[in-house]
Amino acid sequence: MEKFIALTVAVGILLALFGCTPHEQQLQQQGVKILSQGELEQLFRTDRTAKTTISMGTYIVKYYSDGRQEVDYGRGIDTGNFKIQGNQFCSSWKTRRSGEEECTKFYKVGENKYELIRKDGSLVGTWVFN
Repeated sequence: MEKFIALTVAVGILLALFGCTPHEQQLQQQGVKILSQGELEQLFRTDRTAKTTISMGTYIVKYYSDGRQEVDYGRGIDTGNFKIQGNQFCSSWKTRRSGEEECTKFYKVGENKYELIRKDGSLVGTWVFN
């Protein structure tokens, strides 16, 4: 039994060290570039609509050039604000994340298609702009 526990712990440690590569690192290894402050400002310079796919589903988000944002989750509409700060897209919603701001990095992965990455390197989701 002790050998089994020791083996289980060893496998867990190996998986923690080598098993999962943060999504951001995978993008960088593929040569995908992060958007700069100027590129982000250009992307949100005018009113935009994006089809966003996150763990909870796929939604349409409206972004307005004055920093407002709006999403319909199917159970109601949530509104909030966004800003471009320090080469990151920072947003807060009235209800989502209890209003807490989250800043993410934008990586361009295709024509009008972006992947948003959290501070820990994990994937938030995919945004496709019209």
